[in-house]
Amino acid sequence: MDGATFFSPSSIPLSAIATTPYGSGTISQVRFMDGATILGSDASAPYGLSWTLPKGGVHLLTAVGTDSAGGSGSSAPITVIVHQSASLAFQQTEGQLQLSWPLDAGPYSAETTLTPSPPVVWEPVTNAVSQVNGQYQILMESTEGQRYFRLWSSN
Repeated sequence: MDGATFFSPSSIPLSAIATTPYGSGTISQVRFMDGATILGSDASAPYGLSWTLPKGGVHLLTAVGTDSAGGSGSSAPITVIVHQSASLAFQQTEGQLQLSWPLDAGPYSAETTLTPSPPVVWEPVTNAVSQVNGQYQILMESTEGQRYFRLWSSN
């Protein structure tokens, strides 16, 4: 699961296998962590958790097992990438059209077409993409006439 990428998940299943060293004692709980944030815990094997509505971004996940004597150990961290779905926002300003979508939305690119009627031929928007106030942003001249836009991900 290390390096796994998820697109707009409502939940991500997490699981861990925990044992005590040398078979002494029992596991009392396993906590599932996102950095220093506790996502939840499970007190019985098989240890698992459904991580609901994860935020977009890169997450460093670990499982921390605690035994009946109070000792604990942590798993090696894994990286999980979560991309949220995005809506393309439009704003008309002084002869320019501004397209924008959230930075945590994932690896989307903007595409355009002249008509939504089949066969639709989508072309990449080639204007520069900048990052402004937590948004990807593209500025275009608005003198091109009517066009249609979408966000597209090949993943």
